[in-house]
Amino acid sequence: MKRIALMAVLLVSFGAAVARAENPGLNISVDPRIELLLTVQSLSNYARKTSVIHSFQTDYRKDLDKYFTPFKSEEAVSLFDEMASQGFAYDAPPTAMLYLSEPPDLKVAKPFPADVLKRVGGAKKMDAFVESMRAFAVKTKFMDFYNAHADAYKKMTDEVRALLDADEYVARLEKYYGSKQHSYNIMLMPISGHGFGPRIALPDGTFDLYCICGSVGEMDGQPSFGTKKDFQNFTIHEFSHSFVNALTTKNLAEVNKYQILFEPIASNMAKQAYPQWEICVNEHIVRAVTARLCFLKFGEEGLKESIAYEKARSFAYIEHLIELLKEYEAARDKYPTFADFYPRIIDKFRELAEKAPKKLQKPFTGPINSVFVDKIAVIMPTNEEDDEALVKIIDYATQIHDQFFGGGLLLDDDSALKEDLSDYNIIVYGTPKGNTWLAKYFSQLPIQVTADKIVADTEYKGSGLKLITCWPNPANPKKGVVIYTAQRAADIPGINEVFHGPTDYVIFEDTKNVLKTGNFVKTDGVWTIK
Repeated sequence: MKRIALMAVLLVSFGAAVARAENPGLNISVDPRIELLLTVQSLSNYARKTSVIHSFQTDYRKDLDKYFTPFKSEEAVSLFDEMASQGFAYDAPPTAMLYLSEPPDLKVAKPFPADVLKRVGGAKKMDAFVESMRAFAVKTKFMDFYNAHADAYKKMTDEVRALLDADEYVARLEKYYGSKQHSYNIMLMPISGHGFGPRIALPDGTFDLYCICGSVGEMDGQPSFGTKKDFQNFTIHEFSHSFVNALTTKNLAEVNKYQILFEPIASNMAKQAYPQWEICVNEHIVRAVTARLCFLKFGEEGLKESIAYEKARSFAYIEHLIELLKEYEAARDKYPTFADFYPRIIDKFRELAEKAPKKLQKPFTGPINSVFVDKIAVIMPTNEEDDEALVKIIDYATQIHDQFFGGGLLLDDDSALKEDLSDYNIIVYGTPKGNTWLAKYFSQLPIQVTADKIVADTEYKGSGLKLITCWPNPANPKKGVVIYTAQRAADIPGINEVFHGPTDYVIFEDTKNVLKTGNFVKTDGVWTIK
């Protein structure tokens, strides 16, 4: 279960597995497209800025580094770094790779859907990315390296096949949900510790499901994929999202009636990349099902461990759902499928919401992370003096909105001033003068931004400084605002790259030069800074 903290459960994928151990409906592979991507990532600055590439020095990793380090200056590496800094990161690159044929050809095997192209930055950027990867694969003779490690890949797939009890794995999962999917595909990443759970829809309404999963360590020089219990829980969690998420979307109007339950755990959920109630609901349900399947497979001890782990990570309603699932398991004649039972889950959320204390209706008190929940409005500037920078800020804010808050509002500053945003948490981009909405309210903050300094707890002098801070929504103090601003408009695109979230404000020059991170002093609703 420790691996679940590394998950990103998103999007769609397509592709044939290679170096595969097969079982009807279950394919286990080390896929050359994913390995090509990881190789480029391992040579890039992205590997040092994120935890996608882990540091375990397995024999395979040593071989890879020795073979590919001379190609560190290839265009694919620098281009990927550039694109990653603009949001093409984590699940997006492996998702894109799975629409291609095997290296070195990397032909488009299936048209990229609009949401995948949007995350890449458009069709032209996708073309440039694919061409650079193709050139890298040809010049490095990547498939020579890949084919030379066929035995190593077979050891990995054999290990995972044994961990899964593959002969009964799919049947156990589908029996619990009462429905079937077209296929289940596990793609191993020996030099990564992350996990991604994409899928692709078929005309008959089923899906090809993918669990792209990394190793958790090394043993005797080989990548290790953990214990049987941990790996089964991890993959069941990944695959379960394809059964659960669609049901939540279908019932979202009802689910959203009980958002009050999100308030006491919102901050901790946001820190784990679950910034919205809908996502939080999916995670609660998936984790509850995983815990029950763990219990049915491994006994009471596995269940207790799962509950303790999830409660420690602020999944406050996990025990209620686990207990509720016993009703589902005992009445499968009444509830043949999980879809039939889903209304009972909504009933449970209603019961919990009715019992929620009134104190949950509290004013917004930060930190930054607690803004990224519920209904979101993103506000772009229109009044920046630097026209070129203005266009880039608008593009950047639009990208952030579309990638993370597509269900919310996207407004220019003048429109935002006319809009009733009292029911929204707000994200605003622009300089204090260049964004007219921000200009109206910025003087209320105890932080000043001028051309030569930022004044907070002290004076931070410079001409290229940036600020990320949160503040109560001026239209509703129970909601919050996150402000992404800088002395110069040109410095705002890419501003999200600095680590921020668990505090009220961050003052910095760039990701390596953070000058101050801290919290405001809040007394009787008044925010000050010391």
